Amino acid sequence: MIYFYLTLLENPENKALFIEMYHSHLSILTRTGQRFFSEPSFIEDALQMAWESIARSFSKISSLPPTEVTPYLVTVMKNKCKDILRKEKKYVELFTDEVAVLEDDFSETIFIEQDYQELVALIRKMPDTYREVLERRLILEESNIEIAKSMSISEALVAKRYSRGRSLLIESLSAKDGYYE
Repeated sequence: MIYFYLTLLENPENKALFIEMYHSHLSILTRTGQRFFSEPSFIEDALQMAWESIARSFSKISSLPPTEVTPYLVTVMKNKCKDILRKEKKYVELFTDEVAVLEDDFSETIFIEQDYQELVALIRKMPDTYREVLERRLILEESNIEIAKSMSISEALVAKRYSRGRSLLIESLSAKDGYYE
């Protein structure tokens, strides 16, 4: 498949640099895909999309300082994984245990004994402004900065919506199961 990406490059020097970049970053991009998917086919799809995107914008990437290349490539891979998730309307597990852990702004930990599917269902029933921020933050693990950029709003507004949405989620859980802080 690497030969397809090489056809997107014109300069022979860029082809050699791309091959080197491909071999040195393949494992980290694969691990990034594994954070999103358990099925190898989805990881492969995301890798193909990411490497194609990298090849198409290789002149920009090759001009980056060496310390910024890996974070940039990882961001490309994350975005391709998120694109697949949106397309397939599948979400990675929010929590791995039966006990879900949410940390609030004051570093207190709130343990919510709630089945994962019920919790995701509660998030999906929330008003769109809060639901989207909660899904992006808790399910897709995006930072406030990433959410702000993709939604074209300020980082402060993202933080406020997350805080309010999280409070609404806790209230919903309290009302549903008789849970009290």
